[in-house]
Amino acid sequence: MAGDVCHILGGCAGSTKKESDLSAVLARGDIAIVGADLNRSVETIESYSDFLSETEQSRAREYVQDRDRIQFIQRRIVLRRLLGDILGRDPRRIVIRTDPSGKLFVAPDAQSRPLSFSMSHSRGRAIYAFAKQRQVGIDLEYRDPAIDVLKMAGVICTPAERDRLNSLPVGDQLDAFYDCWCTKEAFIKAAGVREPPSFEVAFWPDQPALVRDRGMPKDLRRWSFHRLNRGPDWAAMLVAEGDSGGFKVTEIAESRVPAL
Repeated sequence: MAGDVCHILGGCAGSTKKESDLSAVLARGDIAIVGADLNRSVETIESYSDFLSETEQSRAREYVQDRDRIQFIQRRIVLRRLLGDILGRDPRRIVIRTDPSGKLFVAPDAQSRPLSFSMSHSRGRAIYAFAKQRQVGIDLEYRDPAIDVLKMAGVICTPAERDRLNSLPVGDQLDAFYDCWCTKEAFIKAAGVREPPSFEVAFWPDQPALVRDRGMPKDLRRWSFHRLNRGPDWAAMLVAEGDSGGFKVTEIAESRVPAL
């Protein structure tokens, strides 16, 4: 069954219209999704470090493995160039900060426009979501067939979620777990909430949704959930503020990702 989740449920956001103009998508009030391949060989990646702030450069130096450091730099360069395209500004001069929940944002100034963005990465791939006037969160995970599903579920799932996972056939549990994981991680990024076990979501074979959040009992309908089709080995989820009927999810062709 692996890789068939979107086909079984239908309506995956990754199947929506593809465009190349990022700014035009956002100007319509839609959400733009951009994918990036981080496995490209870049021998002189450190020469691009002037794209990064001192904080980002310091964080890059904390990575022990060269591959992890290089991919962090790549992710931030792509993010900055995409933000520069959206905001019409020099990517090097954009100030990116982190709020108390860990959510990244562009520091406001006279040239800033309301913008929400989120990014995720896994196994050499990255994915970015951008929107205006609404919060977004995105998550991407490689479906590792060797993972201990039930052990991991004990870390991130509520008791009710674990019960639903255990009720499924063993052959379906991997896809269901990753659907749950991505749903929870994307919601955390969008809403700036707490740890995964503090709220409950619906996941495959049901449509993704926020079922219960002790901190926001009246806020369940504020968020819409969108599965993204990223291929047979990947799970991805977008969570956006507002009813899904009020916007479209549009994927920007990967060839338009600014080159390093």
